[in-house]
Amino acid sequence: AKGVPFWKMMVGFYFFMRKKRKKVFALWGPSLRKETAKKLIFQMLKNNKPVPAAYYVFIKKHGLMLYRYDEDGKKLTAAQDIKSHYFVINAMVFINNTTYLKISSWGEVYYIKLESWIKKLSPFSNILYWKLLN
Repeated sequence: AKGVPFWKMMVGFYFFMRKKRKKVFALWGPSLRKETAKKLIFQMLKNNKPVPAAYYVFIKKHGLMLYRYDEDGKKLTAAQDIKSHYFVINAMVFINNTTYLKISSWGEVYYIKLESWIKKLSPFSNILYWKLLN
C-alpha cells in the first residue's frame, strides 16, 4: 500500500548491478540543492545513463502533471496527474522555451516540466545518482 521505499530501490539497484558483475556507486537523493540536482541529471544523461527518479508530495493537492507530446502538431497535452511515482528520466528537452524531462513510465513516454518537479525536491522526490566504478 505504501510502495517501495527509496532506500530499497537504491539497495536493489546495487545488488542488480553486482549480479551483472558491475561495481557501482549509487546514492539516492545526492543533493537537495536544485542547481546541483539539475547538473547531476544533465551529467548522467550526457554520459548516456538513464536517471531513476521519483516524485512524492505529502500534500496530495500538489500533483505533478505528465504530458504527452505530439511530434506532428508540436503540441503538449496533459495526460496524467501524479502524487507519488517512480519514473526514469531519459532526456532533457526544450519545448516552447521551457525545459522538460522526457521520462519513461508505465511503458510509455511522457514529459514533465523540469521546474515543476525540481521545486518539490526532497529526500522523497529526488534521483538515484549512480556511476560505474573501475
